[in-house]
Amino acid sequence: MKTLFTLLFVVCLFYSCQTSNSSDKGVSLSDLMEDENDFQDQKFISIVSGLKIRSVPDVESEIIATLNFEEEVTYLNEDSDFKEKLKINGELKYDTWKKIKTNYGLEGWVFGGGLEDSEKIYTQDDENFFSRSYSGIKKEELSEILNMIIEDNLRYDGTGSFIKNENGRLINHGDFTFKGRNEYGVTVDIKGQFENGMPIGLFERNLKGYENGNTTLLNFKNGKCLWGSISGSGEGMDYHHKEENPKECSFYFIEKAMVEKDNSDNVAQRAYANNTESRGNNNNTNYSEFPGSSLKLVNAKINYTYSKKKIFKKQKVTGNEITGYISNNAQRTSFKDAKLNVKFYSKSNTLLSSKEIIIYEKFFPGAQTFFKKKIFLPNETYRYNISFVTASYL
Repeated sequence: MKTLFTLLFVVCLFYSCQTSNSSDKGVSLSDLMEDENDFQDQKFISIVSGLKIRSVPDVESEIIATLNFEEEVTYLNEDSDFKEKLKINGELKYDTWKKIKTNYGLEGWVFGGGLEDSEKIYTQDDENFFSRSYSGIKKEELSEILNMIIEDNLRYDGTGSFIKNENGRLINHGDFTFKGRNEYGVTVDIKGQFENGMPIGLFERNLKGYENGNTTLLNFKNGKCLWGSISGSGEGMDYHHKEENPKECSFYFIEKAMVEKDNSDNVAQRAYANNTESRGNNNNTNYSEFPGSSLKLVNAKINYTYSKKKIFKKQKVTGNEITGYISNNAQRTSFKDAKLNVKFYSKSNTLLSSKEIIIYEKFFPGAQTFFKKKIFLPNETYRYNISFVTASYL
């Protein structure tokens, strides 16, 4: 029995020493479990402009604020006990709601599908320098990145560079490049540079449309826009315009200033205004003479049919048709099957598409023939131009 007690004493003494050695090495409960504070410091950014912060995790609950694109928030380590499917930028996402806190102290709930972990988005290139890529962002989100209004309604891919400021927040610093495109083949390339969050040097926008293109420049110094210019070609004409100390520093403002310039000798004004008709203004006459004959296109226009129900305070266009007259002033020659060309332009004078239609009618000498034909307008159509292409002899 004495031997047994001696053995037990030795075993206990051995384990006591092992426990003592482990304590000396600093092993504690906090080393074996994740610290809750680590979650509270986790940062997320909004991947969509206007992401809603709600009072409770419910899509029908009160909206207390919205997040800007790439606005950073703190995750408060609390999720809803359910997931749901919601659309973010047109993509259906299945996620929980997350409780967050903004940089200005507001707490609320945000759908998790609209957030991304900051550390997963940005690549650290150096101690304080970061970069990231973008895919399929909208003009509203690009406007927030560049801190200027972007009007080209395209989807953009690109890259940006950033630096941590004194508050530990990432701000624009270094080169950026973006490329936008749409289904009509229109492309827009935008590039430039920031320094500590302020634009410097030249911002450049290159547009390539269906049959035209232009380059717009903005020149910055110490964050201030000194001048902007636009040059390019369209409808067989070249144009150039420069605006000193523009009231608004954006590519769209420079383009708009060029178009609105009250100068009849300005070739850009003629290129955009000649034989055009603004959408919704059907009182103007589009009058074009067919080459080599006496055929004339008179009062050609596109009529719109609107739904009775208003969507976002605007009536939705449900149908379109092109109408007008073709006048034959010849004394003997008759024609048939007139082919017309219709060009559609956006608000920023980008050529969206071009369509040829055939009017299957007979045009006799001295007669004026009415025509009507269904036509499809591309999205974002602001104005159009109708002209003759050809016709056949009867």
